[in-house]
Amino acid sequence: MRIKNLEHYSLYGYVFVLPAALYFCAVFLYPILLGLWNSFHTVNIIAGTRTFVAFQNYSRLFESTNFAKSVQITFRYLLVVVPTVTVLALLIAGTITGYRRQSFNVCSAIFFLPLVSSMVAAGMAWLWLLNPNLGLVNNLLHAININGRFLWFTSSDTALLSVEIVGVWTRFGLDVLILSTAVLGVPADLYESASIDGASEVRKFFGITIPLINPQIVMILTLETIFAVRSFGHINATTGGGPAGATKTVIVYMVKDLFHLNYGAACAVTVLVILFLFLISLVQRWLLRKEIQY
Repeated sequence: MRIKNLEHYSLYGYVFVLPAALYFCAVFLYPILLGLWNSFHTVNIIAGTRTFVAFQNYSRLFESTNFAKSVQITFRYLLVVVPTVTVLALLIAGTITGYRRQSFNVCSAIFFLPLVSSMVAAGMAWLWLLNPNLGLVNNLLHAININGRFLWFTSSDTALLSVEIVGVWTRFGLDVLILSTAVLGVPADLYESASIDGASEVRKFFGITIPLINPQIVMILTLETIFAVRSFGHINATTGGGPAGATKTVIVYMVKDLFHLNYGAACAVTVLVILFLFLISLVQRWLLRKEIQY
């Protein structure tokens, strides 16, 4: 009788899980498998035709100088934004949690606000802030005697830096919230014991805080890597991949140059991006994941 009841409840469990499983298959699994299938074809969306070309889409991508340049730009964007946003979030989380509960709610809400706005809206706001003639940033620089006409988004020398600034600004609020919550969860008696032993605030931060919030740091590095590689909204709103392709990341290259011309090649780029993100996530977990012992 007990076994039958267990089987009965097990059946109910499958029923409750079924909607989420169907949603996952329809929204995530099916598009990934369809993109993988299309990456081996030349697809004409309008005519509804599909011609098998094996690995030609992939070989053409690896031979394309435009694709190689977009990969370089993506790695530059990734290597600047991810460490910057992580370090900033760590420093700010350590600062605002130094006052514990008193200032946590207010400060975390302030830093979280940029994430509420869409990437396009954020891009448009920064277009105004970094306007070469009327922008607030240039006017402030001139006010402190830093002269020069900084073109920001309109110059190939500074365009990538500009979109990196926007990328950091739009992302670090969520990281601050996650890390601040993690820091507040560290047992207070550990800090008290360290203070009795004469440890400084810096020593406590690197010796207690960083090791104990390591899971959250790993999660943030993984999430920020994913968001950095797939960044599109604020880049499209500010530069559109220009000037002269200076901000054309892999995703921008896929949408701007491939999607309407060679849908199969665009799917091949998607497959490569998914594989890269999967591998980089495994590497990050292997390098940074540690067992936590109080």
